[in-house]
Amino acid sequence: MGGNNYKKPYTIHKTEVLVNQDKLKEVIDRKDMDYMALYDTVVEEYGLDITYKGFMSLLKNRSNWKLTYAWAIADVINVNINDIFESVAIDVEKAKKAKEEWKEKYGNKG
Repeated sequence: MGGNNYKKPYTIHKTEVLVNQDKLKEVIDRKDMDYMALYDTVVEEYGLDITYKGFMSLLKNRSNWKLTYAWAIADVINVNINDIFESVAIDVEKAKKAKEEWKEKYGNKG
C-alpha cells in the first residue's frame, strides 16, 4: 500500500465530498432559514463546539476531509452513512478531563 514514509506538508485526494452550495441554499431558503439560523440550530441540537466561522468553513468546503472519509467508507461498502455512523452523546466534562490528563502525561504531541 503506502510504502513511502515521506510526510507531505499537504493532503490531496482524488475524490472529495463537497457541500453543494446551490442545493444547500435552496433547502435552507425553503425552511425560511439563513446560515446563522442553521448554525444556531445545529450547535444547539448537537451541542457542537464550533464557531460560526468554523461552521461556515465546513459549509464552504474548506475543511471537509472527515466528511470525505466517512462518505468513502460508506460508499465502498455500499451503505448509507447513517447505517454505520451514529450520533453519540458525549459527557463533555469527562472528555475534557481525559484530554487534560492525556496532555499532562504526554504533553502537546497530539
